[in-house]
Amino acid sequence: MSEVSSDLAIELGEASFSLDRMKLEEIRDTPQLDNLMSSLSFSFDINSLPSALENEFRNLKKTEEILLKGIYHFMRLQRNLTELDLNREKIAEDRDFIQEEHLKMKAEYLSTKEEFTNLKKTKKTMRHCNYYLMRLRRYVTEIQQDLARIDLRREVIVQTRDLLGENLLGAKAEYLSTRKEFMQRVVKLKAGLS
Repeated sequence: MSEVSSDLAIELGEASFSLDRMKLEEIRDTPQLDNLMSSLSFSFDINSLPSALENEFRNLKKTEEILLKGIYHFMRLQRNLTELDLNREKIAEDRDFIQEEHLKMKAEYLSTKEEFTNLKKTKKTMRHCNYYLMRLRRYVTEIQQDLARIDLRREVIVQTRDLLGENLLGAKAEYLSTRKEFMQRVVKLKAGLS
């Protein structure tokens, strides 16, 4: 699955979004469909096309918008994964620190316990230390459970992202093929070959 996501990231490239409309730099090699197709060596008004081509153009525009939204969601999932990984890393660092301190305190507690077992006042202090150590251990266990939940959530996000990525690659290929055929028909029509 990671090969698919890395291939998709390379395939889709970096996305940049404007307020009025999402744009994707990756589609540079196949320019955006606009009311005027500036990528052709001539320009024309879409309304001057026959109704069949005009409808096909509108369908292409809708497909393009859906594809761009899908790519936007893919990138959002990717960002969520990055944030989740950073959060998980911070939580794991906290867990490791607490666990390390717990082990140090436990070792100190055990060595002190052997030395002062018979003193009444020390027994009470030792009980408090033991209780505190148990609380620390429980806290480490809870953090570990949180990390396990994060791992499960991450796996679901990865699966969703990879499935979306596979579908986007297929949809993108189909869109580009359909668009190329459409452009060829428009060129033939404008050249008077139809």
